[in-house]
Formats: sequence, structure tokens, C-alpha cells
Amino acid sequence: MISYELLQQLMDWQSKGNRTVEIKIGDLGENEKISIWVYDFDLSSGQFIKNDISEIDLIGKKRKDLEKELAKLNDLERSK
Repeated sequence: MISYELLQQLMDWQSKGNRTVEIKIGDLGENEKISIWVYDFDLSSGQFIKNDISEIDLIGKKRKDLEKELAKLNDLERSK
């Protein structure tokens, strides 16, 4: 269940940038499932969170994604 407080926090987070929040209730065979997706268009990065606004770390996620991409590029360059 999503608390009113979490909903308010997500709305505040979304309003502080070029961001979106998607809340999905229910899934195939799981009527009670709730998923929350947060996305920042400026970072081109998003993540699922469970039930706490403090889980959002899109800069950290973007950094990890870029590091993985750089490692792949370095591997490709070494294999030439």
C-alpha cells in the first residue's frame, strides 16, 4: 500500500526537475503488486523503488551505467 506521505514525497520529487513518476497497481497474477518507476529526463536515467523516497539514486545509477559502458568500450578497443 502506498502511503499518502510517500505519494506527497514523490510528487515533490517530480516537481523539482524534468522528471516523471509512474505507479502501477496490479500485474498478471499479482493483483496486489505495486511498482513505482521514477525517471529523470535530464539524466536519461530511471529506476524502480519499493516504498521509500530515499531509495532514489539516479545520479549513482547513471554513473554505474556509464562506467559499465566505458568498460565495454575499453574491452572492445583492447580486442582490436
